[in-house]
Parts: sequence; C-alpha cells; structure tokens
Amino acid sequence: MPLALSMKALFVCVLFFFVPFLSFQSFSQKKEIDKEACDKWQSIEEVAGQACLISNNGNFVAYHINNGNKGSDIFLKNLPTQKFLRFTNGYNPVILGDRHFLVQIPGDTLVIVDLKTMNTEYLSSVQSYTYSDVSNSSYIAYKLNDTSETVILIDAGHQYVHRFSHVHEFNFEPSCHFLILKSNSGIICYQYRKRYIQVVPNSENASNFIYNKRCNGIAYIDAGLNNRLILHDLMLNKSIVVLDNNSLGIKNEFILSNAGLKFSDDGKRIFFKVEKKQKFWLGTGNIKPITSDVNVWSYKDKILQERQLNEISDIDSRKYTFVVTLFTNRIAQLESDSLQLEAGSERTLFAILSTRMDDNEFYWNKEYRSLYLVSLTDGKKKLLFRSKYPGFSSVFFSKDQKFVIWFNGAEMHYYSYNLQSDSLKNISRFVGESLSVKNQRGEAAKMINKEYSFGGIQRVYKAESILVYGNNDIWQLDLNGRKLPVNVTGGYGQRHDVRFRILTSIEKVGHKSDQLLLWAFDNKTKQNGFWLAKNLSGSDPTKLTMDNYAYYFEPRAPINSVNTAEDPTRFKPIKARNADVFVVRRMNAEEAANLFLTSDFKSFSSITELSPQNDYEWLTTKRIDWVLPNGDQAEGILHLPENLDSNKQYPIIFNYYERRSECLNVFRIPELSGHNINIPWYVSRGYLVFEPDFYYKRGKTAQSIIETINAAISQLRRIPYVNEKRMGLQGQSHGGYETNVIITKTNFFAAACEMAGYSNVVSEYGSIRPGGVNNQIGPDLDQRNLGVFPWDHPEVFIENSPVFHINNITTPLLIVHNRKDGAVLFSQAIELYLGMRRMNKKVWLLEYDGEGHSITRENNKLDFTIRMQQFFDYYLKGKSTPRWMTQGIPAYLKGKDSGLEYDSINPIP
Repeated sequence: MPLALSMKALFVCVLFFFVPFLSFQSFSQKKEIDKEACDKWQSIEEVAGQACLISNNGNFVAYHINNGNKGSDIFLKNLPTQKFLRFTNGYNPVILGDRHFLVQIPGDTLVIVDLKTMNTEYLSSVQSYTYSDVSNSSYIAYKLNDTSETVILIDAGHQYVHRFSHVHEFNFEPSCHFLILKSNSGIICYQYRKRYIQVVPNSENASNFIYNKRCNGIAYIDAGLNNRLILHDLMLNKSIVVLDNNSLGIKNEFILSNAGLKFSDDGKRIFFKVEKKQKFWLGTGNIKPITSDVNVWSYKDKILQERQLNEISDIDSRKYTFVVTLFTNRIAQLESDSLQLEAGSERTLFAILSTRMDDNEFYWNKEYRSLYLVSLTDGKKKLLFRSKYPGFSSVFFSKDQKFVIWFNGAEMHYYSYNLQSDSLKNISRFVGESLSVKNQRGEAAKMINKEYSFGGIQRVYKAESILVYGNNDIWQLDLNGRKLPVNVTGGYGQRHDVRFRILTSIEKVGHKSDQLLLWAFDNKTKQNGFWLAKNLSGSDPTKLTMDNYAYYFEPRAPINSVNTAEDPTRFKPIKARNADVFVVRRMNAEEAANLFLTSDFKSFSSITELSPQNDYEWLTTKRIDWVLPNGDQAEGILHLPENLDSNKQYPIIFNYYERRSECLNVFRIPELSGHNINIPWYVSRGYLVFEPDFYYKRGKTAQSIIETINAAISQLRRIPYVNEKRMGLQGQSHGGYETNVIITKTNFFAAACEMAGYSNVVSEYGSIRPGGVNNQIGPDLDQRNLGVFPWDHPEVFIENSPVFHINNITTPLLIVHNRKDGAVLFSQAIELYLGMRRMNKKVWLLEYDGEGHSITRENNKLDFTIRMQQFFDYYLKGKSTPRWMTQGIPAYLKGKDSGLEYDSINPIP
C-alpha cells in the first residue's frame, strides 16, 4: 500500500472514532475530550446514598471512586496518617464504630480490616453479609456461597460465635441484640450476647417476619393454605394466630399479603397489607356481553380507558394497609381504592388518609381531594379538609403527635389541626413572604398555577412548633396559632437574595440544640456555603463559608443530569458520630469534585485529590446577564475554553432546559451524549457553549422563548470572541420544543439539533402517552402553559406550534427521536420532519431502535455523539460533510454502512 494512502486511511480511522491525539498533538499537550476520556474519567461516587462513610471518631473515611467504564474502587483512608487501602471493584462497604471496616470484593470475598492495626483478613466464598454495631458491640453475620446455605456469626474480634445451616434469610435486630434467621426449620431467634438460641415452633412457612421494640415478640405471615398472621411471644415461647384470610373485615374481598408488616411503637398494634382476592370482576349488567373486544370510553370516566387498561394488572396487585389491635383482634381498614395512607401516629391511635388522585386529571375535573383522620382502633374517619385543585401537600403529624399539619395549596398557607381541642388554625397567615413554589419543577415556569409549599418542614425539639421554608428565609410557626411566626434567619435571605435551607435536623446538628446548621445559596452570584442560625430568635445567621464553589444545594429548577458526580443535591455533608468533624464535597467548573474534612466549615482539608481535567483541554464559566423587553433581569452560563484566545472568534452552541444558571459552579463530567450535548466535549474542541435561562408568560410561551433568545444574542454580540455567524442550538425534551420554536421564529442560527421535542401543541393536546397518561396538562398549565382551549383560541395554539411555521425555517435541523419515547410521542418528530421535507428544508432524523426519551445504550450514544458533532462541525466550523448527511443511508444498508466517512464527491448536503 502506498505510504500516502495508508496515512489517509489512518487519519480517517482516528478522526471518526475520536482516538486521543486527534490533531497529532505532542505528548505534553493537553488533549481533547474523547471516548477514551469518557471511558476512564474518575469521579467521586456516593457510598450507601451519602458522601462517604466516616468512623465514629472521625479518623477514618471510606469513599468510592468511579473510573468510568474501567470499573470502580473503594478506598479506606486513615486521616491522621494519610495512609489508605484500595479495593478494586469493592462493594457493600461499612465502618463499624472506630474499629473495623468491611467490604466485599469480586471473587465472593469479604474483607475485614482492623482499624487499629490495619491488619486485613479475607473471608472467602461469602455470598452476602450483614452486621450489628450498637453500644461498642459489633457482630458480623455472613452467608457462604455454597449449597449448604450456611450463615456464620462472628464478633468484631473475628471470634466465631455460631453457625447455622440451610438459612434462606437473615438479619440483625441490633436494639434487641437478636440475629433473626429463616431456615428450613423455621424462624430462629439467636440472642448473641447471651448465646441463647430459640426456634419459633411451626414457623417453616414463615415470611416477612418482624419484631417489636420491646424485644419480646415476633410477628410473621404463615404462607400456608390460609395465610395467617402469627404473633410469637419470645418470653413465653408461645404463638397465637392474630388473624387469617377468613377474619372479619378481610374474608370477602381480600387476602393477606406477604409484605408490609410493621409493629406500632408500643407493640399493641400491627400494620399489615392485603390484596384483592378476586382478580376478575363480575359485571353489574343483566345482558351477557356479546364480545370482549369493545372498550367503552365515557366522558364520566375519571381515568381514561387507555390508562385503566394499562393499570388493570397494577390494580390487581395493589396492596392496601390495614391495622389490627392485638389481644382484641379488632381490624381497621386504612387504605382502599379511593384512599391512601399519608402518615400514621401510633401514640394517638390515629392515621391520616387522603383521596387517591391523578394530578393529570385533578387540575381540571372539579373533583374534591379530601384529608381524613382515621381511628386505628375502629377505622372511623373524620374529614379534616376538602378542596378542589390544587388541594394540599406536606401532610404530617407534629413531633408530639398532638397536631396534624398540612399545606393548603389554594390559600398557600400551613394549617394545623389540634387533636385534643378539635380546632383548626391557619398558622402561617402572618408570614411576610411566599411559602409556595408555583410548580413542582421549580420556578422556571413562573405562571403555572400549581401550588406546592417550599417544604423543608422540621419538627422543633420539645416545642409545639415547626420550621418551614419561604422563598429565601426559614420560619418558625406556632402550631397553636397563638404566637406570631418567627423569621429564624432574620429576614437576611430576603434582604440579600440568599436562599437558606436546613442542612441537618435540629437534634443532629453537632452543636447546641438551639442552633441550626444551614446551607445557603446566593441567587445572584451563585455562591454556595454554610451558615449558622442561633437560638431560633430571629437574628441574622452567622456566615461560616460562602464562596464560588458548589458544596451542597438544591436548585430551584431541574438540572436534568443523570450523573450523580455533578449533581449538587447529592453528597450531603455528614458528621462523625462522636467528633465535631464533617465531610463535605466541593467543586467548581474548573475543579473536579473532591471530598474535604472540616470542623468549622471555614477551613477545609482535602481527603481526595482528583483532577482528571488537568490532562485535557478544559473549561471555565462566566455568568452572562441581560435585560428582557419587560425590564426583568435574565441570566445564563457561558462555558469557555480555559485557554481562551480573546482575539479569536469561536462558534457557539446554545443548550438549555428551563433554568440552569444556578449550576454556574458545578463541575461537568465528560460523557457520550444520550440527550443533550456534553459541554466539556464541545468546549475542548473549540466551541463556546451557552446555557440561557428561559422566562415564560402564560399563553405566550413561544414569544417568551424568542424574547429571551433575542435579548441574549444582543448581549453576546458585545463579546468580541463570540462568532455570531456560527451559532447553533441543541436541546432535548422541553429543550427540543424550545429549539423548534427558535428556528421557526429567528434566522440567527446556522444549525440546530433537537431531541424528543414537541412540534405541534394542537396534536399534543389531543394525544395520550404510552400507558394512557393524558397530555392535555402540558398545554393547559405545564411547560407549554397556554392556559386556553384550542377550540376557543386556536390562534394561541397555532402561534405556539412550530409545525405551523415551517415555512419560516432557514436553519438546517437534525432531529433525534425514538419510537419508544414514553414522554413525547414519536409522531411529534414525524410531523416536523415531513413538513420540512415537503418544503425542501434541510432536515435529518435519527431514530434508534429500542431507545426511549433519551439514549442509554453505549454504542447508540457513541453513534449519536459522532453524528451530532459532525453535523455541528460542518455548519459551525466549515469542516467536511459525512456521507450520511449528503446521501443518507438506504434501509437495506442499515447495520452494514455507517455513512460516517466524509463525502468528497458530493460535499454539499
């Protein structure tokens, strides 16, 4: 082969598979983000749903490092000595007090590390394990991975305690010092401190066993011929049948379920679940059905027939909560087809029920949602509150269980009901700011009239009061309604536009009981940090740390990230049980997330030191502010190359979804694209990426989008390194709809890619999603938010539907949509594609078999990533065109010809 030809072939291979050194960079130069970088990118992952594990004395931490597609590692680090152990692909880690660390590793091996000596022991052939760690007494039980189903119990000193054979289930009840096992011989209760073993007689068919807090009773379901609820007295070694399928209140309609057993706190009642006995309902009419092939849709149906048909199996398997009072065996039904359990109160013998409601229908159908107080002894109900849409939320009992509290969505206030005096009070009427967020999705769509509280309800220790959130501040409310509300943060939040939220509950703060540790977020600067509120007296909180990092906060709008490593709502700071030290996660756009140790939230020492970005062309961020036509301030994030040449002009891609500006200091993880463009990927290749926030007016969604875009472009044009002639768009889902709107009402953009977006709000209004979910809520009051009917104001629907404005499109469009999309129907893409094709507009449609609203399979994500970059590279950088754009790929070549190579014969698409 001629040298020139072989080099050309090599270049093509390198180009399309994004091998490192794409531009033949020297070894010392930083590289572009590519697939190899994504595959091996290191990031911090949570451990057991928290930032890490920490020993009681704060001297040891265990943390999880994800190595992309290369696996992961669990690290155990001694903080005073900085020495560590690494366990490749380790899982199920735990730190027992200050003495031992356990982790499983591949090969059915359980590792036990003595934290005092760092000696390591390996137990082989371990299938699973559990542990008890109470009052400086630790025990470990593990099951062998063999046919004997043997469970071995050892103490923390690795001393053998007992061995059990043929065990199917096992778990500790630490407060009772029990190891409970289910074996071939039935339930075994082993009191490991006393080395006393007790076998529950006739319990061979037992399942779902539980134990009461007094440690003297076990309850379980005997899954024999006639399911029975059995209570066994461990003191008397005697069992009684509490009820069975033939008990009054169960026998006609229900059978005992195998799940959901729970003792009340005082051990006098047992909550249990039942399910429907009759799976196929008898008809109520007198005429025998002629056919079973007809579905009758009626305007009186509260749930669409399509949804009903999809929910038949769910309804048949639905489980309902009952409660039985022991020794009287009186049964009370709590849940039904129309009622669901909100909260239970064992001390006052009551529970709270609410009406089962489909929010997709509730907002318009004039039904009432009710809130009931129900007796746990006889099931009698008392109506507490009844309301049409928007109903209520945040229902709970007070800490002393003397009050029921809920948020009235219509009035946007909290109410309390006093169980003793039978009195109802509005307890927030004198609060000086809004307590309601107008939309579950956050504040991006300000005009949506769903009313939900900001939440954050905390029960104050030994006080008949609660703490709730306002827009920025925290309020203490008197449950009796006699005392005026207290602004716990002194109004500092409202005065300075800083959002305060409680980081830890008042009992676990690690400080005095009258102090609250808070996280804070500056809504303007996007700074994040920690503050201390003292005495709940209403004085200004004390700043501990507030800077340009993301530690922990909850954005008011969804961030649409599936990667926990860049999610600011994860990695909540945790405290050592017996030491005033915390572990926090810290990051910003330029610094990868790492774990830090702090005792005062002012100084931080690093635990991990990940910096994978140092090897690659990385990015920095800049907040961009502009003014909307109505005078309101708007903002967004501009992502820039770290080595930006201000004398050069860069192509720019707009990427968006409602609001994202709060994530200014969030570190973005390089990944293949499954929905939106990956920002590090594009910035490392010489693009700017801009994330504008959108602000909507009801009924004028499209107009609001265009006003935001036009004003943002006017601001960006003032930046000399922004190439206004090389601007692109990309968005997914609602971001895809925004893309479709923009290209039909502007001609600023050289290329656009939309994924899974709506194109026709008229057909959206007349459609249902797979599973029977009514799509009318979207145009009525959700993201399209038009607020009128199409038959009353068709012009509003037409104005906000991109398919009716296809004739205005001048921007080439790449559509990505999949047939199994359960959120936005595939037909929305087809309407837009067919219309543009009919008008001879430049449009391509990528459809991936078996994928849904986003792309999840690795090969499909790689394919999408490559094609989308080729598309933007051609229109925004003037690079060559791939053959799939110039000629397409015939169906008979599907899976045989990628069309990814450049077309040198017909280079113009």
